[in-house]
Amino acid sequence: MRAVLFDLDQTLYPEADFVRGGFRAVAAHLASRCGGTAGALAEEMDSILRREGRGRVFDVLLARHGWSEHVALETLLHLYRTHVPELRMHADAAELLATLTVPLGLVTDGHPTAQHHKIAALGLASRFAAVVCTADIGAQAAKPAATGFRVCLERLGVAATDAVYVGDDPAKDFAAPRALGMRTVRVVRQIESGFGWVSVGVATEADLVVADLREAKSFLTQ
Repeated sequence: MRAVLFDLDQTLYPEADFVRGGFRAVAAHLASRCGGTAGALAEEMDSILRREGRGRVFDVLLARHGWSEHVALETLLHLYRTHVPELRMHADAAELLATLTVPLGLVTDGHPTAQHHKIAALGLASRFAAVVCTADIGAQAAKPAATGFRVCLERLGVAATDAVYVGDDPAKDFAAPRALGMRTVRVVRQIESGFGWVSVGVATEADLVVADLREAKSFLTQ
């Protein structure tokens, strides 16, 4: 292989760390503006997430406390997306990245500010020769579209048939790279309930499925 491309969220680090950090940033703002304690509010958001799923946490919290007229939802979303996270890589991902000698690429969906903050917090910019946040290209570039993969391969100067893509979500990660001619690896992560986006789509399995990325080393270096 001449290059290895990676997904970001869940694949390289636990997304729950980012979510909880965002909740703490929002909770601190609400506590100073509306009262209550930041710790209790962060725990309440965590509880709402587990019951309601992603996408309605802030709406439910504001309605429950009667704060909707005093706090703009857009403000909370901004605080969540722009907070400076404290993240750690999965141990297997960190070890694998340290052993790979071919150029690395990153293809990730999500709000661009949040994704770039995650990349900075994990120290990935210096490790990856090409970083593609699909939202920087446009909404139409989000996975399962092939756009982000094509852009990343072009920046790396590598043909699809000479690259491998590593991700975690069979509903959106593997159809496009396989169609382009890339080989694929899926890492199966144990995700806390509510802390990962639930993708809706036709599942496409990877060529290799592992529980630990270190198991994929020989496949990635063939």
